[in-house]
Amino acid sequence: MRKRILGIMLGVVMCGSLLSGCSLVKETSTDDVVPQEETTQEEQAGKAEEGQSAETPEAEETETTEQTSEEAEKNAADVPTIGDKTNIYVIVSENSGASGREVTAIKETGEAAGYTIILGEHGGKADTQQGFFNDAMKDDNAAAIICDHAGAQETADMVAKAKEDGIPTVLINTGIDVEGSAIAQILTNSYASATEASKAYIEHLSGAGLYVEILGDTSNINAYNATTAFHDVVSECDMLMDRQVVGDEYDLEDSETKIKKMLEESPDSVGLVCFSGIQAQAGANVADSLGRDISILCLNGDDNTEELVKSGSVYAAVIKPAQLLGDKAIKEVIQYLEEGSTGLPEVQYEKGELIRSDNAS
Repeated sequence: MRKRILGIMLGVVMCGSLLSGCSLVKETSTDDVVPQEETTQEEQAGKAEEGQSAETPEAEETETTEQTSEEAEKNAADVPTIGDKTNIYVIVSENSGASGREVTAIKETGEAAGYTIILGEHGGKADTQQGFFNDAMKDDNAAAIICDHAGAQETADMVAKAKEDGIPTVLINTGIDVEGSAIAQILTNSYASATEASKAYIEHLSGAGLYVEILGDTSNINAYNATTAFHDVVSECDMLMDRQVVGDEYDLEDSETKIKKMLEESPDSVGLVCFSGIQAQAGANVADSLGRDISILCLNGDDNTEELVKSGSVYAAVIKPAQLLGDKAIKEVIQYLEEGSTGLPEVQYEKGELIRSDNAS
């Protein structure tokens, strides 16, 4: 009997222990798990109120990457590319006369298309021209160069260097003896023009008599072609060359000195053949000072030469088609900048205009 009582008491104790154990498990689950989730939500709410991000590290990294890309795009937009550069450098001897007409034509079309025309006047000096090329190559916004140059050999080097720097060049009126550096050479067809002028001049002098000649820089393609054309024509008549010198085609004083010396040494000469407009002006000045009746031919004149022809001081001159050259140059530059090609051969020729004292208006 006593053993039965002890067994019943032992069973009651064990049941109580089991119930107590279940209660501990339930309390642990309530205290440790549920409150932990509530705490996390509270922290997130607090961060949101303070303006802090509650996103994952992966999201933060993505946002940083996007910001970096936006900054890179903004910085890239500040560096001009060939498609959005707007400065076109126009380098000519002077902004007057025929060269002035070139500039006018270029500005009219270029500015209408949204480009800024930056003018440089080299005055016939290659060193001055080099300075303008250097300015263009230092300019991050330089789109192109258009040049009526001051020396073929020096210009060839300048054009090649500009090409290396990513700046395309168009040469007008006078070219260089190299192809592949300039995107275009739009030149006066000096041979054809000088041939026509030479025939008219020789006819005027009845194909006889002595003449003297002052050449331009024969490394200049125009000067070489014009001189060659004259000699080809005059070789078929009885005119004879008595004196010949090479002069600076842009230097009036140098030309006057050399022409005066030739005329004084050749008193029987009836003709003077000049390459440039400056040389023709020098010849007219010297002839007037010496009281000589000399018939002057200019193979590559300008607006000033045109006035000399009208006044009778110069018999005939070839004038470059300045407006046409300028107009073609700027249109081909724009075509190249927008399309990557001019669509035309590099070397192109336009015939000059012959004016004579008996038809100049």
